[in-house]
Amino acid sequence: MIRVPVLCLLLLVAFAAGLALLLLLDDDAETDPRPRPVAAADPEPELPLETGDVELDSSAILTDAYGEAEDEAAAAPESARAIARFVKVVDVRGQPVAGAYVRLVRVDQARQRRRLAFGRGSEPAPYRVLRTNKRGRAPLHPLPKREFRIEAATAEGFGATVFKLPKRSSEVVPPEVEVRLEAAPMIRVAVKQEDGSPASGIRVEVHPASRKKLKWYDRIALWTDDEGRAIGRLTIDDAWARGMPRILGSVHLASGQHVSTPPVAAINGSYDLDLTVPRVGSLRVNLELPDGSPYESAAVLLWWRASDPPKTRRVHWLKARDGAVLIGGAPCGERVVIVTRVANREASYAAVDVDPAGVSQDVVLRLGPRGSKLNVILTTVEGEVLPRREFRVEVRQSDDEAVAARMVELDPIWKQQRSRRTRTNREGGISLDVRAAVGGEIVVFTSHGKGSKRPASTAPPEAVIPFPAIDEGATHDAGLITLPWYRVLAAGHVLYADGAPVHGIRVGVVLEAPPTPQSKKKRPRPPVIGLATTDSEGAFTLLGESPGPGALRIGARNGEGKVPSFPISLGVRDLRLQFMRYGGIRGRVRLADRTLPLRVDVIAEREDLPEPKRVSVNRDGRGEVHARNLISGVYRIRVYAGGLEALDLHGVQVPEGKTVTPGPIADLILGQGFRSGLVIVRDRLGAPAPKARVSTREREVEKRARPQSVSTDQDGEATIAWRSGVPLDVYVRAKGWSRRFRNPAFPLHVTVGLNDPNPVSAKGDYKPYAPPLIVIFDGALPRYAAIRRYDIALEPVGGAPRKPKPGELRLERTRIRSRPDRAEYIDVYPGTYDARLELSLAPRKPGGRSRRARVALGRVTVRGTPRERINLRVDSAAINYAVETTN
Repeated sequence: MIRVPVLCLLLLVAFAAGLALLLLLDDDAETDPRPRPVAAADPEPELPLETGDVELDSSAILTDAYGEAEDEAAAAPESARAIARFVKVVDVRGQPVAGAYVRLVRVDQARQRRRLAFGRGSEPAPYRVLRTNKRGRAPLHPLPKREFRIEAATAEGFGATVFKLPKRSSEVVPPEVEVRLEAAPMIRVAVKQEDGSPASGIRVEVHPASRKKLKWYDRIALWTDDEGRAIGRLTIDDAWARGMPRILGSVHLASGQHVSTPPVAAINGSYDLDLTVPRVGSLRVNLELPDGSPYESAAVLLWWRASDPPKTRRVHWLKARDGAVLIGGAPCGERVVIVTRVANREASYAAVDVDPAGVSQDVVLRLGPRGSKLNVILTTVEGEVLPRREFRVEVRQSDDEAVAARMVELDPIWKQQRSRRTRTNREGGISLDVRAAVGGEIVVFTSHGKGSKRPASTAPPEAVIPFPAIDEGATHDAGLITLPWYRVLAAGHVLYADGAPVHGIRVGVVLEAPPTPQSKKKRPRPPVIGLATTDSEGAFTLLGESPGPGALRIGARNGEGKVPSFPISLGVRDLRLQFMRYGGIRGRVRLADRTLPLRVDVIAEREDLPEPKRVSVNRDGRGEVHARNLISGVYRIRVYAGGLEALDLHGVQVPEGKTVTPGPIADLILGQGFRSGLVIVRDRLGAPAPKARVSTREREVEKRARPQSVSTDQDGEATIAWRSGVPLDVYVRAKGWSRRFRNPAFPLHVTVGLNDPNPVSAKGDYKPYAPPLIVIFDGALPRYAAIRRYDIALEPVGGAPRKPKPGELRLERTRIRSRPDRAEYIDVYPGTYDARLELSLAPRKPGGRSRRARVALGRVTVRGTPRERINLRVDSAAINYAVETTN
């Protein structure tokens, strides 16, 4: 028999279960009573944010490829807690944003998108495009294996973040990635011609309204459509666009004209740019194959004005998609030359006369036939192939004169680029593109780099390779070609002490020229004429050009050890190089008072050589003595602790590949005679002076110890170590100020800017200190092309400047570095000055001398208060007169 309380409890549980079931349904069911199909349900599973005790099915979470062959689909991790499952998009206030578009792209795709925009190339497709639900969340699975970028965008905002799947570890990553939207103003551009017609296919560069020289990433490119309009967006990738500054749009036409808008401010979170350009033409280029069928793949298109000289020719490049591209901004009534470059095809040229009225024209450009391939393998006189070598090649075919004559008809100043640089592959082979059905020869020259003093026109060729006429799209193998200038320099094996081969070590040969009377420091380093890497058996073969007079030296090195350099004979093949592993010396220095600062300097010198040689200097701030990368031998170790010499140890034997710990420095305890001293540095107002340099040096000792040097912290304090009973000098240095204290008492209180009335030395070692002076101009300084920079000079009233004595004023003239209406100076002391403005002017003629102009600004008085400001009046008429009359 069921009691009444139990029955009530069961009814309560059933009611709670029904209520929970109703809560799981979509909120839209209240307004839309129609049942929703299962396929239209929210794909986001209801998972709790806390994943500490929730076990998930890892088979439902996948990772797949990311568009590359090496990124194969990977299985999900063992636990689903180790990866993020959702992306959440929020606004500036932290509220979720519904209906935002989410893109998963490569990390470098934002920079690639900016570059492609200048050439009108289409960006790669995103990995996936998502859209957030009403709670601002979107699923991230399946995820790519490598690091990727999450971009979220709405009509008013944009945000991005970088996320990477963690490796299998115990670290728990939050279950969702948050992307915060920031203001992303829209840019609307309208470009019209002088007659009011739209200008299509024109690139408009949008950049901040700044006078400084802009980089390519400081501006964005927008291309107008058939109606002369373009729409863009400023995102967080445009660092210069934060804060919605004033921007302007500019157009560079092929005729050399530059048209730009005045600076425009944002109105209601968007920019409107209107440009009017001179009359220009537009060409729609359609690409066709030699048989007349349309070409529907990608191509690169270059075009320029035929009337421009080669040195000042402005070449425009575009990327054609689906065999068509629109050229805008073509000069009316002039001839333009168009060149197309398609993979595996000959370059095609065409000349088009643009309509004087700017009417849109359709141009059909027929591509050239497919080229042929010529393969050749370059070898030395001994028959060894030459891998990874750079050469300069020139292709000469029998119909070059006919091709050149046809090109000159299109472009009268066309010049064929004959030679190009290429590099042999791993097997010593070179693959070259030649025109089909025409024979010729290929001339191979040695590539000496751009800075070579050897003239390319007089250099003899390394080889001349003839080839017959090759069918279109076919491949011809010319076989092995011997280069007489190249040969085997040396060959052999690199082995450990036990005879095991050393794999993957770089072996090099240098040519030592005869000694010159120059000093050893100024003597140039011997050039490396051959490099090779050992294989799995430790074997290597060094190939290179036949060396000139001088001795050959061979050596090898990597992070584990090295082969000491020694002389060899040219062409030796049975070398057995002994690889010596690095050794080391390790120890530890401790202080009795662990609160003292400790800096350890270790100097290692080789003692078993005819002349002792310093080989290692190591500095450590934790008391660790460690001399690394030492070749086996006998060493002298000197250890300096806390700025004072602590130990000088001779005869330390370092065996090969081992780190020794000598007994004297196994656990060297110092500090019996050390004391701690506190130095407190303040400025004239009593504020802490951080990053002031505090140095110590002992006096009246036979061997001067290495100085100790520390910096003050944010509180203006520094702790130093010193030995009681030893005379000590403490140096405190700040910006524009320094002071020496003899035998100070600790704690030492130092006020930066106050000088001792009794100078320590008669040389005037003090560098006086004064607070900065800020100069503000009533108006903006004019900016002309002739004015390179402005300087301000302040001269004391009452005579010519002289060398100041300790405690007197010292004047410095500094350049106006920030905005044109404000300048900041240091070391300007109280007094009355005559102010003048000095202008650095560009020379009147190219290569002439620069000019200086001066404009008086009146007399000013400086009181010397902290952060003092003075106002100077700008007389634009006086500046203009000085610029015009200066010789």
